Amino acid sequence: MAIIEGDEEQEGMVSPLFTFGDEATVAPSGMDYYDSKLYVAALRESALLEFDL
Repeated sequence: MAIIEGDEEQEGMVSPLFTFGDEATVAPSGMDYYDSKLYVAALRESALLEFDL
């Protein structure tokens, strides 16, 4: 069985909606959904990320 990462594709698998590239690490510590957006608290660089779903 092959393993995919990031935006790679393989038959029978669904690629993720969002990726952070090959070199990034986010280390999520919590998340919340509000008004069609997903908010993710990231330990790395103390960031709050917003994803428009």
